[in-house]
Amino acid sequence: MRTSIGLNSNALSRYPHIPSVYIYFSFIAWGAYFYISNRYILNICYAYSPAIENPRRYFQHGTTLTPKCLIPLLSLSHQPNAKRSGPVAPGVAFITGGARGLGNAVAVSFAKEGARAVVLVDIQDAATFEAGKKECLAIHADVTKEDEMEKAVAEAVAKFGRIDYAANFAGVTGRAGLVSDMSLDEYQKTMAVNSSGVIISTKWELRQMMKQSSIDVEEGRVPQSGSIVNCASVNSVQANVGSAAYTASKHAVVGITKVASLEGRNHNIRVNAISPGFLYTKMIDEALKRHGDLGEAHWKTYEARQGRQAAFSEIGDAAVLLSTPRMSLVNGHNLVIDNGFTINESNT
Repeated sequence: MRTSIGLNSNALSRYPHIPSVYIYFSFIAWGAYFYISNRYILNICYAYSPAIENPRRYFQHGTTLTPKCLIPLLSLSHQPNAKRSGPVAPGVAFITGGARGLGNAVAVSFAKEGARAVVLVDIQDAATFEAGKKECLAIHADVTKEDEMEKAVAEAVAKFGRIDYAANFAGVTGRAGLVSDMSLDEYQKTMAVNSSGVIISTKWELRQMMKQSSIDVEEGRVPQSGSIVNCASVNSVQANVGSAAYTASKHAVVGITKVASLEGRNHNIRVNAISPGFLYTKMIDEALKRHGDLGEAHWKTYEARQGRQAAFSEIGDAAVLLSTPRMSLVNGHNLVIDNGFTINESNT
């Protein structure tokens, strides 16, 4: 007599209380076969529920076994059994406002993470930049002047062939003042750099990236012809008294970023923003000095609310990672980097 040991409807009818161990063994055997034949890691686990009194109801008739009483705890994932290696950002980085302050910190982070070349675009005449054997090109250009930014992009491409990552960090704090006392001229100066400068830079960066092929990406990831990160601020998601021009300009950066991300995604280009918390930059120092003791008191309040002072490299590293294909699904996002500043209203 030949006996079948397969799990089917007849077997389940005769033996309504089949131990769950057989079910586990069947999945272990299948998983081992899958792993050996495909050399992938199988991350799947099932649990049998003893609360089900009649398991027969939870299996389909016929030869196909459908364990509806099993609860999937982890999904099946196909992951190559290998670690990442090599540089994080091996392409060409193009940074506006890169000669000093936060923009320079972003440039340094790109160099440390393997960028083959870094382009600094700034109105500063002298740029201090130590990249350690990384090729660096400094271009004197004003982000508020479209012809200069067009030439800056063209110069970078002429030297390095492409622009893989763009980081738009040129900006000003502007003169603080109440809305009721604000000079329209001061307002427009702040908007010109922080808002118009971002849209002009993004425009020419996008045009170049749309012409490019993708950089090398991991198997299974979508191509990336380019990535842009715009510098916003915590003032893009909140406001404080006396900062109308600056706050308006940073809200505009987020709006520009969102629109550009939708326009760029069909070309395999991602556009995101980052909103740093409070850093003691040269611009902040100049602004505090203009306001004397009141400015110093405000700074101490902001720092207490943030919990600690931020490091420039923390912002730079975030900008680099956001630029890489590892963040391939992140598009049109405003990444707030503030140690909880914007959610802490107690100032403690």
